[in-house]
Amino acid sequence: MVVAALLMSVGLASTGGPVLDGPSLVGAVQQERKGAAPAALEHQRFRIELPVKWGKARKVPTFKSPATWRYDAASKTLEVAIGFGQISAENFDKFEAEGLAALPPLQTAFISVNESKKAQNMNAINSGGSNNDNIQSYTVGVMSSTYSVGLATPLGAAGEIAGMPTDFKPLMVYRAKIQSKDVREVVNNLKLVIEGEVTSFGPSGSVVCGKYNGGVEAHEITGSTAIMMSDTQCFVAAKILSVSVNGKGGHYLRWGEPFPEMAP
Repeated sequence: MVVAALLMSVGLASTGGPVLDGPSLVGAVQQERKGAAPAALEHQRFRIELPVKWGKARKVPTFKSPATWRYDAASKTLEVAIGFGQISAENFDKFEAEGLAALPPLQTAFISVNESKKAQNMNAINSGGSNNDNIQSYTVGVMSSTYSVGLATPLGAAGEIAGMPTDFKPLMVYRAKIQSKDVREVVNNLKLVIEGEVTSFGPSGSVVCGKYNGGVEAHEITGSTAIMMSDTQCFVAAKILSVSVNGKGGHYLRWGEPFPEMAP
């Protein structure tokens, strides 16, 4: 009942057509955004491979990535984090207009983030003062313009992602002991693989697009550089059947079942 409004087509059989990869799905979304004849995305299956990114990189595509890694040399521990963000009125300007407020909370995994940026001087009001003329000027700043495509999947009432395997949670963190000399070979081959089927938001169809304009203030991400963002975002309604972290030796982690013809 919770997700009926969003995943109205989940119970229907898949078309059995070709399985879309990440670039194919992003390309179909771009065609819809440009006003071309919309692709018949609903019921289309997809299999998307994403690199697991180094989590300490101070880049917008990194902190929007659903999968990151970090290594602590002192403890010889490799940490892999798989985390989905939430779509809300605060980070998506068409949240109300597209009827998303009436749906269960939506989690997103960004599958494509293209960024262009330029240096820019920035001014910010010092909120600690009572004088509106009290302005703090950033001599170094970055204006980041991005175009992002993400999957949108509903979060269940119990904190589980209702459109995903039942054993998957919005944030999964795994740690493993590994020698420093082996880290580079392992992380260079890590891939997050997401398999599923495009569904529908209801009257809005399978794709909704809007914007986020704002700033990034987390020092761990930005350092001493202020980042202002203008992010065009498109989301694809999706039921996700399986999530796995793959490496050179096969599956390291897996939730759910892949499509039968792709199972190892």
